[in-house]
Amino acid sequence: MESSNANKTSVVALIVSILPIFTLIPVLLQITLSDGVRLVWVVFNMICVLLGFVLSIIGIRRSERKGHMEKVPMWISSFWMLMVVGILAIALISNLPAAGA
Repeated sequence: MESSNANKTSVVALIVSILPIFTLIPVLLQITLSDGVRLVWVVFNMICVLLGFVLSIIGIRRSERKGHMEKVPMWISSFWMLMVVGILAIALISNLPAAGA
């Protein structure tokens, strides 16, 4: 029963980790979104990235065997987390005042 729960957690983590890719649909279709809709998309993406990362960690820790079904969501979630951390780092560095100013 424990393995079944871990497998379900990994499947949910995989689905949640793939959801941020749907943000590219308006870009590919060249649809312009309003500021409010873009804000909702950003919040949705952040929630999906964090939730997918947490669920993939839970799925790996619960599982007795570490198969591909447990590792794939972790790799996808780690990629998204690295992207988020990189974007935040660039935003913080670009907004720092110049040393000589």
